[in-house]
Amino acid sequence: MSLSIFSSCKDFLDTKPYDKITGDQTWASENLSTAFIFQIYADVLANDSWLASYATPNSARSESVTKNAMTGTLNGAFWSKDRAELMTKNDDYGWLNYNILWRIHTAMKNIQASANFSEDYKKRSLGELYFLRATHYFVYAKLFGGLQIIDKELSLEDNLQIPRASIKETYDFIISDLEQASNCV
Repeated sequence: MSLSIFSSCKDFLDTKPYDKITGDQTWASENLSTAFIFQIYADVLANDSWLASYATPNSARSESVTKNAMTGTLNGAFWSKDRAELMTKNDDYGWLNYNILWRIHTAMKNIQASANFSEDYKKRSLGELYFLRATHYFVYAKLFGGLQIIDKELSLEDNLQIPRASIKETYDFIISDLEQASNCV
């Protein structure tokens, strides 16, 4: 007669990835949320800097990927005004970086809602995030004029058909963010 004992492997197999930091961890720690904001700085200042605008061969911020493109401009002879006309409403050729905006708004929402963060930390971090959003919008407003104003984290329930604002409305939004950032200092 043999006796077999089966034990559950649930504890052994129920593991978390140790090489990843979760959102719950990020928004429970001032240090981790600061690291999250530092990455936004890196992306805004690297991707949105004036020199980075022309640093890559297919940069969406160079004139050759707009509908004003002429054959043989910055991105090479393969690009033409005719090719630019093939762009559709589904193409993302650098009209704002929605990933950066989503991260800014996610950080704003979670930092404001956190019970773990000190008020000084919240104030400083929100000031930095308003500054980063203003910087991001400023670079694109200089390139494209009026932009879509996105001032919160969007969900699938939101109307995602956001119209383009006027240049004045865009700069008013930028100025408002800078004023909010300065009030946090």
